[in-house]
Amino acid sequence: MRWLWPLLLAGVLLLTQGARADPALSSPGPGQGLAVWTFANAADYDAVNATLGGSGASLAGIAGTAVDTNEADFAAALRLNNVDVTGSPGDVRINDTSGYGLVVNVTWQPDPANLSDNAINNGNGGRVNYGTSPELLAGNWGGGAWYRSIIQFPALPIPSNASLLSARLQLYFYDPVVTTLMYFSAHRIVDSWDEMESTWDSRNATTLWNTPGGDFNTTALDMSAGVTTTPGWFTWNITSVARGWWNGTIPNDGVMIRQVGDTFLAAGQKGFYSSDATNVTLRPRLLLSYALPGATARLESRLADAGGKADWGRLWWNATLPAGTSVAVRTRSGDVAPMDSSWS
Repeated sequence: MRWLWPLLLAGVLLLTQGARADPALSSPGPGQGLAVWTFANAADYDAVNATLGGSGASLAGIAGTAVDTNEADFAAALRLNNVDVTGSPGDVRINDTSGYGLVVNVTWQPDPANLSDNAINNGNGGRVNYGTSPELLAGNWGGGAWYRSIIQFPALPIPSNASLLSARLQLYFYDPVVTTLMYFSAHRIVDSWDEMESTWDSRNATTLWNTPGGDFNTTALDMSAGVTTTPGWFTWNITSVARGWWNGTIPNDGVMIRQVGDTFLAAGQKGFYSSDATNVTLRPRLLLSYALPGATARLESRLADAGGKADWGRLWWNATLPAGTSVAVRTRSGDVAPMDSSWS
């Protein structure tokens, strides 16, 4: 079961039991708000959409609160649409022009000087560097050669006041080394590495990987469609890690493409073009979608895992509201993080 921490200020949560209901709102004092609700069953909680009009508002920390009370906490939000986390020390300001406005879609292919990519391999004369190769290999050749590809994009080319909606990695497949149907997964790399020095054993000329074959999060970001022999673009959704790169909460050490299962038991090595490919239009690329500021402020909290049954009931916040502004806290319950039809 998962929940989203409350958006504005996650106050001390007082656990209560009762019937599921929309929260009752009250004002204990000037500039303060209290939302109280109870849920009879374990559920997800999604307090989203702090919506303001007029000239905006500032949200101040309250002594004794739990999480999401300072600049670093708010900067880790999934979405920050013109939210100022640095202008007022200790506070967070939500402006009145930060909702989704114009959505921009960009296809981004950095040149070899700015994009780092390499294929690392184990066996058949492996443990050498392929940083200048025009090919990125992944999978098992069937004769003991085992490849993974690592890719690192530079800083994302989107405006500082934009909200990143999605990021999809695309590689162009052209070489069916082994014609067997195979799937490939994308993973977040968790250590820095050097394009011209990394190998299966080492991430640079002097430092070994903690685990041969590269240090990566074993939970896949996404899996490609099945790859056989037909050339074309293959896509991995890496939005979650790209948002972390964008807001500074995740170091940009790149992503790894590896054969699903990553085992010698299934041979299915494939070749994709690298950033050193002669045809510049077929080099690795990111499909980026971002939104520019609109007319409504929005802050969506980061995701936290309750780790078990969670019944809770109170959220406090303290806001300075100029004339014509308001703060709305909205809740939903369900069993998955995205807002879909399974939510009430």
